[in-house]
Amino acid sequence: MKKPKITVKPSAKPSVKQIVYTCLTAACVAVIFMFSAQDSETSSETSRTVLTEITEFISETFDIAVSYDQVEGAQNIFRKFAHFAEYTLLGIFACNMFREIRAIERKRRAAVAAVIFGLAVAVSDEIHQIFVPGRAARVTDVLIDVCGVCVGAGFVWVVGVVVKSVGRRKDSSEDNRTEGRKKNNVQR
Repeated sequence: MKKPKITVKPSAKPSVKQIVYTCLTAACVAVIFMFSAQDSETSSETSRTVLTEITEFISETFDIAVSYDQVEGAQNIFRKFAHFAEYTLLGIFACNMFREIRAIERKRRAAVAAVIFGLAVAVSDEIHQIFVPGRAARVTDVLIDVCGVCVGAGFVWVVGVVVKSVGRRKDSSEDNRTEGRKKNNVQR
């Protein structure tokens, strides 16, 4: 019995967009894991410093008094928002990466692939935190992270639908103008 021949076609050279979105996705994952590798004390200090800078800016800009207790009270919310924001970026980058590498032809499938990828990153990130002193794995963080990825991937998908819709309208209006010109020329 003969074995079937398997031929591997050389892949096309990757486009600039493929390289850029792949690098942005990898960088985003690296930043996520870098922040997760911080022990609880360092992580809290980083959050506190950033939040203090933001509240000082808001306080000075809008002439609002903000106390230290208010900053401390807002720290947990700020940390959860930071989780959401970094995973929203991951969703945007990953969705574009999957769309550009053409592993997935449809934009909706690219968004789903980005969410699955984001879920895998979120779960592995939380598992990673088990081994970091003072940190723990939390299901709520995975849920927040996945919601962020969904928002990012959904944003890319919606923008794609809107751009495609605008392109169709533009094409159909140009077709209508062309048809109108042809009719006018025939009538003369």
